[in-house]
Amino acid sequence: MSFKENYPKVDWSRSTTANGYGVVYSPEHPRSDKKGYFYTHIIIAELHNERFISNLERVHHKDEDKNNNDPNNLQILSSASEHSIIHALNRKTPFTELECPQCKNIFKIKTRNFKFRKKTNKNIFCSKKCSAKFYSLKGLTGISAKIVHGTSNAYGYHKCRCDLCREGTRIRRREYNARVSPRFPKAVKG
Repeated sequence: MSFKENYPKVDWSRSTTANGYGVVYSPEHPRSDKKGYFYTHIIIAELHNERFISNLERVHHKDEDKNNNDPNNLQILSSASEHSIIHALNRKTPFTELECPQCKNIFKIKTRNFKFRKKTNKNIFCSKKCSAKFYSLKGLTGISAKIVHGTSNAYGYHKCRCDLCREGTRIRRREYNARVSPRFPKAVKG
């Protein structure tokens, strides 16, 4: 059986709009909402390419007309960031190409963001993951240089809960308390 024969049933007569996009009734579709509706342009792209589109992928209207769901006007993109870049390029937003100091990948950043970040940081990375790896290997985050555990969020807190990272957290807390406690002596009961 072909993909189109096994595809969830779509009631094309029951259609409406959501966020400016057309939606049709397809309660058997794995990504339909609680009421059973799903975006028309994604269904058309799935039927045209004979495969389901994942949650991470995006369907882009080439002419940026949300109602033009011609299969030749729809483009499947691998991520939301790729979709944002296409829209920004269509708006003539200036981009600067950079090389990630950690993974050596070439990536694009908006020029206005580049100018701002260049003033504050010496290095600009393609992702938070590369930034965490880079600084942990330099010995600036307190993580062992041989083993990089977990990831750090924007505030520098490590989410990894392995024994090595927990011990590192305990040591950092002890060192901090040793620096702070002489300033605030504990009350002696007497």
